[in-house]
Amino acid sequence: MNPEIILKESEKLFEYVETEKDRFYKQARKIRIGGMTTAAIFVVLYFFPRLIDTSILVAFIVTIVMLACAMLPFWVISNDTILPSKTTRLFYQTYKINLIRNIIKLISQDLNYRPQNRILNKPIIQSGLFGDKITEFKGRNLIIGQFGTFEIQMSEIQLWKGLPRLFKGFFVVVSNLNKPKIDNQAIKDLNGVWAYKDNNLYLAFPLMENFFEIKIQKSNQSIDNVKDQIRFLIKVIGIIEKSTQVSFNSDYVVEKLPSASEEELSQFKTFNTLVTKEVHVLASNSRRFIGKIIDISAILLLYLPTIIFVYSYMNRIKTERTMILASLITLMIIAFMYYFILELIFQSTIGKVLTKTTVVSITGYPPRLKDVLIRSISRFIPFEAYSYINSEVGLHDKLSKTRVIRTDLKLNNC
Repeated sequence: MNPEIILKESEKLFEYVETEKDRFYKQARKIRIGGMTTAAIFVVLYFFPRLIDTSILVAFIVTIVMLACAMLPFWVISNDTILPSKTTRLFYQTYKINLIRNIIKLISQDLNYRPQNRILNKPIIQSGLFGDKITEFKGRNLIIGQFGTFEIQMSEIQLWKGLPRLFKGFFVVVSNLNKPKIDNQAIKDLNGVWAYKDNNLYLAFPLMENFFEIKIQKSNQSIDNVKDQIRFLIKVIGIIEKSTQVSFNSDYVVEKLPSASEEELSQFKTFNTLVTKEVHVLASNSRRFIGKIIDISAILLLYLPTIIFVYSYMNRIKTERTMILASLITLMIIAFMYYFILELIFQSTIGKVLTKTTVVSITGYPPRLKDVLIRSISRFIPFEAYSYINSEVGLHDKLSKTRVIRTDLKLNNC
């Protein structure tokens, strides 16, 4: 087993993982900006009636404080939480598992990886390394392999003895060994402990945890941590290799995995109309997000003069509750009319014109009055605006049987 070859080959995988991680991070940032923008608009509209009669300084201070409070959750929430579940599954179950499998094959093609396989409690107790009064076991297997007469099992484990946690780290069992050659110094260098009982070798290394946990964040710190874990894993394999006197080697070669940018991927996300049989390119998430921000800005420009007129008309019955209710109703009416009229007559809004997109029905023809009506009403479903963040087809598209396509790019029929 040559550690340098393994580390060198694994770099090809990390180039791919870094590219995909960055792509998902940009997607998470778009969601965060969208949420912060929505929160800012809500705060401004909610407090507008209250601030209209106060001084400019007080209104400015209150607005800044409330905007900070509204935006704070979007800053502190993790990318893994804010991203759609489909995206996180794609990253963790595809890219990360592929990374682990390839690295393990570089060590030996006989080593196997079984993700989230339930660990066996019996070997942990039999090792005698943690006492005999363990009350709770948690963990997952990282490597399981059968090599002739002996078997290797490596697991991440957490053990409790009542309320206090007893151990958290890396646990290794090598079964059916006859008089193993133990490298005490190598185990000590890794802060590990060992025991040999009934022809089984047990190794435990505290604080080594969360193997191959790559986070979707701006920095590559988590990827650097994984690289350190690979070096640690190679050293543990070296201890086992010396104990079993069996050489781990592999002719496996990692091929550089392809990566694609968001624009490249969008070229393949097409829409085939049912009647006209035309092939269109669906508008990407980024285009729809930009168009949404433009449309919201246009609606606010129409809303502000309208609400001032409404307030002056309702001056005699001016109360806080009626003003808030009037603001919300006015905003909903303007938003509904904005989308309904423009998409019915022009198949586009201002945002769609500027982002070079348009609305068509699934048949390929312009949407009917019924389609546009359903489309406009369904926009008021709570959190509906985020339904298309991880998909080119949002909830209001599905309900109205319409699609948003690019007008600057059209594919030929095949």
